[in-house]
Amino acid sequence: MRGGTIAVLLALAAFGPRLHAQVEDVGVNQRFRAILNGAFAPTSLSYNETRSFTEFAEPGTLDASYKDDPGPGLDLGLQYNFTRHLGVLLGFSRVNRSGGGTFAASLPHPLFFNQHRKVDGSLDGYDYTESAGHLDLVAIRASGAFEFAVFAGATKFSVKTDVVERLQYSHSYPYDSVTVTGTPKKRFSQSPMGFNVGGRLDYGLGRAKRVGLGLQLRYSRASVEIVPAEGSTLKFDAGGLQLGVGARLFF
Repeated sequence: MRGGTIAVLLALAAFGPRLHAQVEDVGVNQRFRAILNGAFAPTSLSYNETRSFTEFAEPGTLDASYKDDPGPGLDLGLQYNFTRHLGVLLGFSRVNRSGGGTFAASLPHPLFFNQHRKVDGSLDGYDYTESAGHLDLVAIRASGAFEFAVFAGATKFSVKTDVVERLQYSHSYPYDSVTVTGTPKKRFSQSPMGFNVGGRLDYGLGRAKRVGLGLQLRYSRASVEIVPAEGSTLKFDAGGLQLGVGARLFF
């Protein structure tokens, strides 16, 4: 019995460091990680505007509410680890949203003052595109075939959204009502600075662990301000929550 115990202890002494190295090895000896994610923004985006205009020598108003649906995208990144537990991540993400909204307008009467015609309706086919470049500091922790990373840093956004340009309508004598015939849209762009924070869980495949799979969660935000018409301002927050899943390359 005593001899068997000594044999086990000798075996552990011989193979223990090797086993420990295998537990710690997730590709941590590789300095670079390439992140290739399909992404999804699970929350919708809403914003509103109130616009004034002059028609028939009298002021009118246009109120518009926009809502962009959750949408798909991608998230790409290249990470460099300058120590076992600290690195830097350069990333790019993009989300496409389809949406629309509603409008309500008060249109001046061509013959009488203070007899506005009221009209409302929907806005269809209005799209939203958001691209973002991220520069993050990353903290890394490895255990077995898993590697966990948390990151935070600065984000430069490029936001493009469709906004109603004007109402097209027809009316006939005595002009007490109107029929909306179109709601042409106009695309506006903004490039605000913001921030992002998130986490990633990667799993190395095979003995060499040069490739893997991973899950990622990122939250980003920046304030956007668009002027669709003189005297009208449209404000909202770009970014939000983004879920990602995809492949990893360790090299």
